[in-house]
Amino acid sequence: MEILDKNRRRLAVLSRKEAKFQGLSHRLVMITLGDAEGRACIRKRSREKSLYPNRLDLMASGHVRSGEAIRDAACRHLSHESGISPPRMDLIQTIPAEDRTDNQVVSFFSAGRIKRIPEINNPEFGSLLFLDPEELGHLVVEMPEMLTPSLVFAWNEKLVFSFS
Repeated sequence: MEILDKNRRRLAVLSRKEAKFQGLSHRLVMITLGDAEGRACIRKRSREKSLYPNRLDLMASGHVRSGEAIRDAACRHLSHESGISPPRMDLIQTIPAEDRTDNQVVSFFSAGRIKRIPEINNPEFGSLLFLDPEELGHLVVEMPEMLTPSLVFAWNEKLVFSFS
């Protein structure tokens, strides 16, 4: 992945492991998706995942490869994790690298709304839930240990339901 300076210019290319170990600034995408009723599509991560198994998470997220456009990375992660090829992928907000983002430049995307529940055949994905703002808000306050840090972060930034 690309290591960035404070102006988001590429400094070097390192492995994800090395970048994370050294705490170096790099890019991450997060993707939200809604259903026709305005609920957020939330995935329950597989118990086989090394990080945060069985926790609720955003529909998709992941690191940007070296030389990859952030929108392309968002589409790749959503397609890889869920099999969904979104008709659109809108950049909602980019949050600079800082302590609260684990030194990652976070680009938050909306893939819009889906009309029907997708059939997901990726064993790493886990399962799919649809939560309204009240339900997700309750989980953030009462059971945050059930959620990934990414989902809590997106909730606190008021980005989870930005798919309208």
